Amino acid sequence: MKNFRRVLTLAALSCAFAAPAAARADVLSDNTADLHVSSLGYGVAVGRSIAPRVDLRLSSGTLSYDRAVSSDNIDFNGSIRLHNVAALLDLHPMNSAFRLTGGLVFGNDRIDVTGVPHSGTSYLINGHTYSASQAGNVVGSAKLGSAAPYLGIGTGAPHRLGAYFTADAGVVLRSVTTSLDATGPAASDPQFQADLAQARKDFANSVNFLKTYPVVSVGIATRF
Repeated sequence: MKNFRRVLTLAALSCAFAAPAAARADVLSDNTADLHVSSLGYGVAVGRSIAPRVDLRLSSGTLSYDRAVSSDNIDFNGSIRLHNVAALLDLHPMNSAFRLTGGLVFGNDRIDVTGVPHSGTSYLINGHTYSASQAGNVVGSAKLGSAAPYLGIGTGAPHRLGAYFTADAGVVLRSVTTSLDATGPAASDPQFQADLAQARKDFANSVNFLKTYPVVSVGIATRF
């Protein structure tokens, strides 16, 4: 009889400890975290289930690199600087890892360019040649809107604990503000002003694709 009572006592204690542990597991399994590489930059994301089939994610991105670019026969040294944070809402319509995503991207993403004279001596601007001393420094920028909507699809957290791969593809719909100026004495010349105005239009057109900025992201994540 004593042994039977001990068994019941041990069973009751086991249930008492197991129930909170199971409850914690259910709560913790609502959380996700990932490391990713994206066209918005390298970053991390954290997420949480806020309703059945609905998750909320906060994702960061940062990226800096330099490359040579050209526009209207003007060669530039370009610097791309991305620093952003995205607030995303994931909908799992089939109650699976597949997700439809919408949200907002906030940040200070931009491209800065500095003109490089041909052979170090001259610029060809709108079909007219100007010496480097006449044009001075030719500098420009393309600034992306500080807040922009995002739409995409992807694969996210499965219904289990542990590590998994994540992927997303989508587009950020952004405004783009451009500028292109020169610092040399020719800046006051009417012909140079007209040529530079055309160069500004060409530069704006060359970065127009940024208004529908493509996003591709892959990473490794965990549900915990």
